Parts: sequence; structure tokens; C-alpha cells
Amino acid sequence: MFVTKEVLRYMSMPYEQADDDMKADILDTYEQLKQKCAPKVLLELFDISHTDNGIVISTNNFYIEGQDILRTMKNANKMYVMVATLGMGADMFIRQTQSLSMSQALIVNSCCNVLIESVCDNAEREIIEKLNDNEHLTMRYSPGYGDVPLTIQDGILAMMMAGKRIGLSTTKSGMLVPTKSVTAFIGVSNQKEDRLRSCSSCAMKGTCKYRKRGDRCGH
Repeated sequence: MFVTKEVLRYMSMPYEQADDDMKADILDTYEQLKQKCAPKVLLELFDISHTDNGIVISTNNFYIEGQDILRTMKNANKMYVMVATLGMGADMFIRQTQSLSMSQALIVNSCCNVLIESVCDNAEREIIEKLNDNEHLTMRYSPGYGDVPLTIQDGILAMMMAGKRIGLSTTKSGMLVPTKSVTAFIGVSNQKEDRLRSCSSCAMKGTCKYRKRGDRCGH
């Protein structure tokens, strides 16, 4: 039921309004998607420092400008960088379905969003298992959310060698290729954090490129 509800949420359809045939179609599509995809995740932990206008990954002096990321990491001196992708199989599944049925393509696209979020959530759970009792994770924060621009994606992929390791690249506008991919920052804080994530509280909710295409930034 969780997968079905999440897919319907991405489709902007209340669970109660979907009939049994649609719910069955969603579950079948989700299972097909999992067979077509080969999800990959990169995770690396870095020391960070804080400036007046952002944070710096100390290892390579990689600067991330933004007051929102600074607030998110205010109690953290370490931060995980996550890069995750469903691979080209998801993009191909979407394109193949679009040529046959746009309504079915919407279901496929929404299933992809749920699956990549699940991949990221599973990676977070692996991190949590390694934390000490006095360590806590911040919310997962992706470029395009708040005031951190998508143009930082190239630097993230280069730092993680994501092109060579998992075949990830970007367009000129900073969108990831394959499209069903996510980059994110997760701080390791010295106190319990509010990990509530919401598009409604995002400073870029009116201009977010993810939302315009019916997607989310990975939060």
C-alpha cells in the first residue's frame, strides 16, 4: 500500500480516488521498473567547515554557497555526499511508454520517483546503523532545494568521480543524466535534528525545475 500511495501522491491523485485496476497497474509497473533498473549509490563522508554564506568541504576546499544549507548543517562538522541513480533503464522505460500512452507514462514516471527516493532512504538507513549514540543525521538536502543552485551538480559529480564510477553526467542547465538520479548532502550533527522535509517550505517552490517537471529533488 505504501508504494501505491506514494506513486499516487506523485500523480497528484488521492488514494481513495484510484480504482482497484489503477492500483494493480501501479504495483505491476513498479515491479517492471525494478526489473529494468540497476540502482547505484555513492556515499562518502567529508569534514566540513562553516563560513558566513555557506559551507566548505575541507578535503578539497569545495564551497557550497547558501544560507539554507548553512542552517541545515549548523550543528554538523561532517557531511555525507550522496549520489544515486536508477540508471538509463528508467529513462528508456519512460520513453518507451510515452510512445504508447501518456497516462501510462505518468505512472511510470511516478514509479521512478518513488523508487529513487527509496534507494536514497535505504542508503540513509545504512548510514544510521553506523552512527554513534551522540551522532544524528540532518535532513537530506539536494541542489535545487532552497538557495543551492543546480549549477553545483558538475562539481559534485567531479568530486565523487560519478561519471567514471556510475555513469552520471549533467546537462548545461545542471540537470542530471540519467534523469532519475539524485545528489544530496546529509550532515552528521551533534544533536537531534528536525528531519521534516517539505516542498511547501522550500524557498524555490515557485521556480523549482524539479517541481515544474512533476518531480522532486530527492527530499
